[in-house]
Amino acid sequence: MKKDLRQSTTSAIFLVFTSNVLSKIMGFLLVLVLAAKVGTSGEGDAYAFAFILPDLVNHLLAGSAMSIAFIPVFQELAANSERQNRFFSNIFTVGTLIFVLFISVCFIFAPHFIKILAGNSITSDQNVYLLTVKLTRIVLPAQLFFFWGSVFIGIQQANRNYRFSSLAPIIYDTAIILFGFFLYKRLGISAFSWGVLIGAFSGHALLQFLGAKRFRVSYSPVIDLSDFDFKQWFYKTVPLMLGLGITFSNEFTFRFFGSRVDSGQGSIAALNYAYKIVMIIVALFASSVAAPIYPFLCEQASKKNYAEMEKILVPIFAKTAAAVIVVSALIYPVSKDVISLLFLRKAFDAHSAALTASALTGYLPGVFFLSCVIILQRLFYAVKDTLTPLVISTVSLLLSVPFYKILGNLWGISGISAAASVFSALATVMIAARWYKFYPESALAGVLKPIFISLLTAFLAVIIEIYTSKFIESFGFARILRLCVVIFPALLFSIISLNAFGVIKISQITAVIMRKFSKKR
Repeated sequence: MKKDLRQSTTSAIFLVFTSNVLSKIMGFLLVLVLAAKVGTSGEGDAYAFAFILPDLVNHLLAGSAMSIAFIPVFQELAANSERQNRFFSNIFTVGTLIFVLFISVCFIFAPHFIKILAGNSITSDQNVYLLTVKLTRIVLPAQLFFFWGSVFIGIQQANRNYRFSSLAPIIYDTAIILFGFFLYKRLGISAFSWGVLIGAFSGHALLQFLGAKRFRVSYSPVIDLSDFDFKQWFYKTVPLMLGLGITFSNEFTFRFFGSRVDSGQGSIAALNYAYKIVMIIVALFASSVAAPIYPFLCEQASKKNYAEMEKILVPIFAKTAAAVIVVSALIYPVSKDVISLLFLRKAFDAHSAALTASALTGYLPGVFFLSCVIILQRLFYAVKDTLTPLVISTVSLLLSVPFYKILGNLWGISGISAAASVFSALATVMIAARWYKFYPESALAGVLKPIFISLLTAFLAVIIEIYTSKFIESFGFARILRLCVVIFPALLFSIISLNAFGVIKISQITAVIMRKFSKKR
């Protein structure tokens, strides 16, 4: 990889990673506030389920994902500003009209759609059902703002700029936290939904408009479905609309199947809390890598330089895989302690902690696979193949449906989350196999070494927990000490092993930290 390209990629990843850390801190605070206010109650179920219809609208219209197909086309038109502006204007106008139409229909018929989508845990309680309809209607208009933001973010990232786009989730979560924290007494759970609407407008629409405006892209109302550039974008976007992306599928399935298990009230809320924790891990590592390297992958893909694409992706992917597995492995044996330590307060009681921990243990084995899919699918998007990842995700989900039903009946909500792990694993195997078929000289096998080391870490953590749990409990040690006893030896083992096999370089990391420290002094 050329030095300037490596530096640009590293700089972009560092910026997105830093913003992701801040975003996930805010996301974590949001989960804390929501859990403390509503716990695993019917109110929490209603709030979690209220996103299923808005998310379905957003997915069917490829709202948040449209920039994936937008960026390569927009980059190709960089030399022709007139065509570039027309392309942007056409998409923005047509998309806005379609979103307004779909949102209006869903707003009017929300009660009927909720009855079709929801299980007994929502529909059997009239108060919970009506509250779900109310919250759904508040959240629905936010999907238009997400679409606008996706277009504006596409413009910025096509120009390798991530400053404003990195702030979108931070502002979005901050708005939800502020509304929920300060207005809950007055508005109830609706306060969080109003925060979603305001956060989507301010973080995804308004701020991203200001970010895109700096690149002098002009807008004029255009509706031309026969335009060549529009059709090129549309054909690449159709699979995103028709296929079932892995992130959307996971969020849809835990709500859909979670409302149908016999675990009682609070099942959807518990699955929601657990999934939010999982996505914090995925976003910090996988999404922090996938988003910033995508424009660089697109650039190399346009030259059919697949070896260079992998030189960008594989080293970063190996480190990401190791980190994700280690983190998941360390949390798994002490998940109940982690949940209790973090969330046990106010409305979130011991029952809520047990329910959420049960959901989390099912999700954790699939965190690595979910991260793999999020990263690897960018290889296909970069070569303008949006069909393959969506076909793979859709087929994987269809193959996983029996697991949701069977495991859900056997283990309740932990079965639902375990089925999600099966789904992610199937998708990972299929997408890696397809890339090898596309590029037989692929070096993806290089990630097997850190994966093996990280799996040993998982095994070690579980063994330590098994053999120390009774000893720790008999002495009544504090929960934080229990976590340290289980986590620290396994973490130390993983760091030493990963350094020994060259996956990470402790000396380099230490040198960077010392340089940063000396500069500040």
